[in-house]
Amino acid sequence: MTRWDLLYGSAVVAAAPFAFGTWLCSPRLRASLKARRTHLPPELPAGKRAWIHGASVGEILSAGPVLEALSALDCDAVLSCNTPTGIEAARKSFPGMPMFAMPLDFSRPVARAFDRVKPTVLVLLELEVWPQLLAEATRREVPVLCVNARITERSFRRYRRLKPLFAGSFSRIARFLPQGEEHAARLRALGVPAGRIQIIPNLKGAAESPARPDWIPDGDPVLVAGSTHPGEEAVVLDAWQALPGWRLVLAPRHPQRFEEVAGLLEARGIPFARHSSPVPGAWRVLLLDTMGDLKAAYAAAALAFVGGSLAPVGGHNVLEPAAAGVPVVVGPHTDHVGGDVRQLEGSGGLRRIRDAAGLRDAALARSQASRSPPPAANPGLGTLREALEACLRAP
Repeated sequence: MTRWDLLYGSAVVAAAPFAFGTWLCSPRLRASLKARRTHLPPELPAGKRAWIHGASVGEILSAGPVLEALSALDCDAVLSCNTPTGIEAARKSFPGMPMFAMPLDFSRPVARAFDRVKPTVLVLLELEVWPQLLAEATRREVPVLCVNARITERSFRRYRRLKPLFAGSFSRIARFLPQGEEHAARLRALGVPAGRIQIIPNLKGAAESPARPDWIPDGDPVLVAGSTHPGEEAVVLDAWQALPGWRLVLAPRHPQRFEEVAGLLEARGIPFARHSSPVPGAWRVLLLDTMGDLKAAYAAAALAFVGGSLAPVGGHNVLEPAAAGVPVVVGPHTDHVGGDVRQLEGSGGLRRIRDAAGLRDAALARSQASRSPPPAANPGLGTLREALEACLRAP
């Protein structure tokens, strides 16, 4: 038993009286914990293999460029994720890829996962610092690469307060590829040597964009509202109702809100189709109540509103619609994706709004405009491949 086992065990005992109600009332939390406790990774033969881990849907869906680089290096891959929704999205986006729920960060489950997966390299998407996972990788001499590393200001303050606890974990990561200088600066402030940090452009959206899906008809302009949070759907609907001739695709961020948003549409008397059911061609509003299909919807969009930005969440992936040549609209709350927002804003590919009128005006401005060309190939892809190659060569 390790000190982290003792710390985790003590935390579970201390929090149990307060957390039980949350656990009881949250089917999503119960499903996630059950999967992480009971679902074993697949038993894989020895060979050159990358274990790629991401926290949830957003991180997992950004694994495409990593998988492409690994394929070019003739390296197998297996995916892990913390949440059932992430696993569902991974199965849809990467069919046939071995995947499993990330075990809880206790020493025995983590060691069992390494025994079964037998990785040559461990790749963390964005930043998932699990001390036992990293310690086991070090014990087995498996190099660790953190791709698209991102530390929000809130996470930075937390890591800085707990620096004595996490310093050893950060030291076990061989190389960091952060999304920009602000994230690199936070890593340096946490004690990561500058020589182990190499800045790359954000890899989200770097993979090839899909073709226009057949479930979105040609002809009418389409407003896609992706990764929306409570309160944002009402604003989007207010804007859409002032846009005659436009279709609307509504994609809530979390699947547990699908029914809530359906109820909002019904309460407003707005007919709508569900993507989870056979989609009629005559729909004007489509509720995207499935996982892993937002990227395809962006391919058909005339304008994309990216949620978590009118609600004070901090924003979500703005590069995915931009990679499809779609102009992007966001609200004022973009702390989590500030660098990407500034980059797109500077190139004229993004507009900030504050309310339904702003979204309506942005859509009207795009009605007669031509589609923007997709951005050039992401120069970070070469750096990513070099970093993976170096890790695979490590003794």
